[in-house]
Amino acid sequence: MKLIKKEPRLLHDCDDDSQSSEIIVIRSTKPKKRITFCENVTVSDTIHVDNISDKEKELAWYSQKEMLMIRMQANYDMKRLEAGKTDKRKICIRGLESRTTSERMETRRKNIYDSITAVLDEQDQQYENDSYDEERIRKLYQVISKTCELEAQNVGASDAVAARLI
Repeated sequence: MKLIKKEPRLLHDCDDDSQSSEIIVIRSTKPKKRITFCENVTVSDTIHVDNISDKEKELAWYSQKEMLMIRMQANYDMKRLEAGKTDKRKICIRGLESRTTSERMETRRKNIYDSITAVLDEQDQQYENDSYDEERIRKLYQVISKTCELEAQNVGASDAVAARLI
């Protein structure tokens, strides 16, 4: 049996939904949600990274200068938004949600710090006990990052609604 990665599509994008496979996602606090996948699969060949020339890499990836300019523009946009000098509808803040208020920024920093600290503390404890349990570290991180995961899922759901309106 050959497995092929399928691209998620909205149900109305499928020509014949009788040919679509269905996955049911179960959440304990929310009603069941369904995702369907079209049976039509598109495969594209790509060049292996070792076969990409330096010039092609330079053209495909942002330079450090370009990344700095992107960050500066994002910071500028957020400062204007916070100062009420622009409208959310006029600039795209997608991906900058955690920077919209100092409280959100602090929450994000705390989440990152807590997750790193928990993993490092667990690694130290395992080192002292002369043990190695990567599954325990994974589960510990998973518990700590659960709120971030839920928030990301909410943002994704919001994006899906916005995409359907386009």
